[in-house]
Parts: sequence; structure tokens; C-alpha cells
Amino acid sequence: MKKYLLIPILILFIILPGCELPDNPGKNTGTSDLTDTSGALTTPSTQDALVFSDGEIQYRLVRPDDCSEVETAQYKALRQGLEALSGGYLAITTDAEYKGHEYDPSIPEILIGQVSYPECRELLSTLAYNEYGFAVVGNKVVVTAWSVDALSSAVSAFLDYAEKNVAGGSLTIPAGFCQIKTSKVPKLGPLEEVPVFPGGELEAITDCADGFTQVTISRTDEAMFDEYCTLLDSSGYSLYSENTMADVRFVTYTKESSAVYAYYVPHSESTRIIAFSGALLPPLERPAYTKVRECSVTLFGLEVGGNAGGLGFMMQLEDGSFVIVDGGHNTAAEASQIHKKMTELAPDPSNILIRAWVITHAHGDHYGAFVRFANTYSTLKTIKIESFIFNFCDTYEQTRYMSDGTQSCAKVRTTIKTYYPEADVYKCLTGQVYRFPGADMEILTCMSDFIPNVIGLELPDADLTKADGNIQSIVVRFITTADKSQSVMVTGDVSKVNVDEMCARFGAYLKSDIMTVPHHGWNENRYRARNGTIQFYTLVDPSVVLWPDGVAAQAKKLRWNGVPGSDWEANYYLLNSLSVKQCIVAGSTTVTLTLPYYK
Repeated sequence: MKKYLLIPILILFIILPGCELPDNPGKNTGTSDLTDTSGALTTPSTQDALVFSDGEIQYRLVRPDDCSEVETAQYKALRQGLEALSGGYLAITTDAEYKGHEYDPSIPEILIGQVSYPECRELLSTLAYNEYGFAVVGNKVVVTAWSVDALSSAVSAFLDYAEKNVAGGSLTIPAGFCQIKTSKVPKLGPLEEVPVFPGGELEAITDCADGFTQVTISRTDEAMFDEYCTLLDSSGYSLYSENTMADVRFVTYTKESSAVYAYYVPHSESTRIIAFSGALLPPLERPAYTKVRECSVTLFGLEVGGNAGGLGFMMQLEDGSFVIVDGGHNTAAEASQIHKKMTELAPDPSNILIRAWVITHAHGDHYGAFVRFANTYSTLKTIKIESFIFNFCDTYEQTRYMSDGTQSCAKVRTTIKTYYPEADVYKCLTGQVYRFPGADMEILTCMSDFIPNVIGLELPDADLTKADGNIQSIVVRFITTADKSQSVMVTGDVSKVNVDEMCARFGAYLKSDIMTVPHHGWNENRYRARNGTIQFYTLVDPSVVLWPDGVAAQAKKLRWNGVPGSDWEANYYLLNSLSVKQCIVAGSTTVTLTLPYYK
């Protein structure tokens, strides 16, 4: 659903005595939960709003043409409430015919939700993302909020005011009256004092779990993004970090324990704002270290535990410490091989440091080995896990169609809290960079790139939203800092939805020396099996391919019949039409490559 943000229009603001609107539009002053004003929002034709009298309602109700279920329930509640108070009938229409310039401002109307009329935008311009309110603006009574979740409070506030102010069978609201309150909806809490983006169309305000709330805005441009950065500066935030990947800009601003992460994507003209408090941010500096070796990458065998599929990847850093990505299935053999390989490679086997354990997504063939590793080896004094990095959006909305989404995410979280309570936990976001000894790790995609899309049914060919649970998979890329730098992209189980967006967003920036094949090489021409694509492989153009799958399973995924668009075409293209010099299949053998690696 698209909602209109403030568009520059010429509206006369007449601020009369008693007005206590925020100094900066869209900024919560924090001084009061309630502001009653007389004359705060006016147009040249402002007059008292005689809503009903003698059993007749003088206004009609206008709702957005594309109402959500929540908005539908609220306009019905407002209608029922007014009809009960007045004894009259409230007619309803929509803003469907409004084209930005064709409407009659003289008609007495109650606007509910984010109606596209200027009067509604005028009130919204005074609200913070976590506020709601109602006001008399010109000949309209506006009842609105940025978030549909706060709209019920706006309706309740309006009806409460109406009930308390009925006199002699009539309800009159003074010209310019405005009441603004702070919403108690939990997901809006992180947005307190976060400036409203100065343009575009609001798509949604979404709970991303872990106290992270995302505002998704379409039809934005770089000038708006620059203006928003200025708004953050003037609102007391300080720039913590900024980054650019291709032409995509990422910024992090902080104020005390609160943070705002925002990024602008030119190809889709979209901006995403993610607000949170108390969460860890990637350190700006690389940790001090002594170089003892070159970086290396390890692809763990998967068939040792009797399975195919899965992913077990490890990067050893220049100081001898490790970063592990996933690990494989929950089997003793797969957990054991991680322990054995670290013991073999560590400069001091009695002092093994895992700088970070990255979980790409909450599917058991990826996080299972970590759970078994924790159960088996967490008591060893010889191994320390410093941090965990993942992004689980395990809200009800995102997990209700998944086969085991809530349980899987909870399993990972519980395992960390039980066995590694002192470890740092990072909720990673696209565009962030984690700096390790001898290598940087970029986050190329995460679930935030696709919110408010909802993960669909995890059943064969169930095409509810064209995105199953694998859309939550993150993609990381390691870039070594050595003179002969190499890049290694680890793709987890990303779906076609993910890779298509990465291609459109980053283009040639995706070029990498080594790549793990997405989702074990699934690219049949059917839903839930469309993952790696010809376009994606062309842009990454790796020299070495790591294939996280069993030998027999991988062989089946190379049987392209030569018909364009048919099953396995992308796999054939990857291995036969590009620059791939070597393809290493996980199978039952663990393989380690020292970087820089050339075949």
C-alpha cells in the first residue's frame, strides 16, 4: 500500500495564540503527550466545524481508496461512533478521483487515514512517525497517523473528544483545533524523535524484530536523502559512519543510545530508514593484531553427516582467528569437522578465537551445525566466540507462513544466550562493513531490502508472495586487505528475488574472485527453485566456484537440456560460459584455499 508523504504545496499557516506545534515539522518535541491548539492548522477558508446537529451529520467521511484491513476497521468504527452520537447517517466516499489538483476544499469532510488531500498532508507534516492526531484544517476534519497501527488511537481520541463535547445535540469543533498524541504502539517507540523523511511516498512502517523499526519510502531522490541527513544533524544526531556501494548510499547516525540507519537506492528511487536503540554497531576501527599468516577460506564437506545441501564456510584471518558462516546440519560429524579444522589451522590450538559466527538465515541445514557445536564444545576453555552476526526478522507477520520460522530463529537465539551469553550479537544491515584482521566483510543484502514484502508459504511452488523463507538470507563478501587482495562472496540460500535486486542495485560492483553458489545450485524453472541466474553469475564472474552440495546432488543440477529457459541453464552457463577455472563441490571432503588463490 502506498501512502503519500508531504509534497511541497502552497498552504497558508496561520499560527494563533495557544498553538504548541513542534518547531520542526515531523519532530516529536517530547514535551507533552497531548497538544490542544486553537488555530494551529488553518487555510484561508477555515471555520468552525459543525459536525452534526439535530440528528443530521453535516460532514461526509473520506477514506483512502486503497484501504488496508486495519484502515477499513477504523473508518467503520469512526462511522459507527459518530452515527451513535448524532443519530444521523454518515456518508462515505474515497479519494480515488483526487489527482493532486482536482477536489473541492469547500466541502465539509472528515478525512480518515492518509487521504491524499492537502489538508491531510498538512496535519501529517506536524506529526512524528510515532504520533497520531486529529485537527480542523480548512473545511476538513483530519483524523490520521503515519502508521496504520496508530490510527485506532487517533479514531478513539476523536470519538472521545466528540462524546465529551456534544452540546444540545450538536458537535462543533473550533476552527484550527488540533490534538496530537504519542502512540504507545511498541514498534513505533524506536521512531521517537526520528525526523520524518522530507518527500516521497510512505510504503510502510514495519516491525523488524529486536527493537528495530523500518520506514520504507518510495519515489525518493538523492536531494531528499541529503536533506534528510541535514535533518538528522539538526535534530541532535551525529554521523557515525557512511558508506557507498556502487551508487547506493548508506549512513548511520547516533544520538545517545539511539541510532538511525538510512540508505538510498537510486535504481528503485527508494529510501529505507531503520531506527533502533541499544543495539551494537560495527566498530569503525579494525582490531589491533599481529599478522601470522595469509587469509584462507574453507568449504566444509556436507556428506560427512549423511546429508547434501547445507552450507559450512570458514575464513581464517591474518592473526589466525576465524569467521564462520553457517556450518551445516545438526550432526556430530559436521560440528566435529569445524572443531578439527580450526584446531589444525590455529597458530595456538589451545587459544582458538572465532571473531564472528555468521548465520545467513534460519534454516536448519545452515545453523544446525552451530547448535551441535555449542552443545558439544562450549565448555572447552580453548575456544572463544567473540560475536554473532545475523538478521532475523522473526515477527509474526514474517514467520506465519514459514514451516518453522519462529522455532528456528528462537533456537539460534536460545543457543547463543545459553552457551555464549558474553558474546556480542549484531543485527547486520545491508551496506554495513565489519572489519577483521586482514579482511573486511560487507553485507550485500538482508531482509530489510525487501520489507514490507512478506515471506510466503514454504511449500512446493507456493507462489503467495514470490518469496519464501530464503529471502531472509544475508549475503556477505570478504575482501582481503593484502597487497594482492581477493574477494569471496558467500551467498547463503538467496532466492531469485534477492539476486535480481542485487543485480539491479549493484551491477558490476558484484564482481568477485570466489563465490559460493546460491542455494546449493537450485535454479529449476519453477518457484522456490529459482535462485542463481545468468545475469547474477555474469556480474559476479568468479574464477573459483564453491558448491555447497553433495556430489551426486550437484551432478543432477548440471543436466541442462540445451533449451533456453529450462532447468539448470544458469548452472551450465556459470561453469561453461564465464571465467570459472575451478568448481569445488563440498561432497564429503573439506577443502581449504590459501588466499590469494589462483587456479
